[in-house]
Amino acid sequence: MKRQAADFYTEHQTKSFFNNLVQFMTSGPGVAMEPMGEEAVSVWRRILGPTIWGMARKEAPPSLTDQVGTDNTRNAGHGSDSLASAARELEFFFPSTAGHGPANTANYTDCACCVIKAHAISEGLLSS
Repeated sequence: MKRQAADFYTEHQTKSFFNNLVQFMTSGPGVAMEPMGEEAVSVWRRILGPTIWGMARKEAPPSLTDQVGTDNTRNAGHGSDSLASAARELEFFFPSTAGHGPANTANYTDCACCVIKAHAISEGLLSS
């Protein structure tokens, strides 16, 4: 599981937060989803809020990062930052190659990839 998380976040491999990010993302179950719709990437990013937790607290209540994030690594979830990232990330979680997972339904024009740490819900960290 750690190897998969490291592969998923390979673009951050040289950054100081990489090991903490991999540790957090493998610390328990997660949910990968494929939200679809017009402007799915930007809509999901708005729901998540800023990646920087302190900024989310000030500028984007009641975003997910504001509500359940605790710091810049444990900031509630992941959201693709572009259509190109969405295509790569969706292929990672939902490979279209036969025999390696379910068929990928993404059309890569109006979709995003998001990963949610399920503990946020089970521990009652979401506000009404």
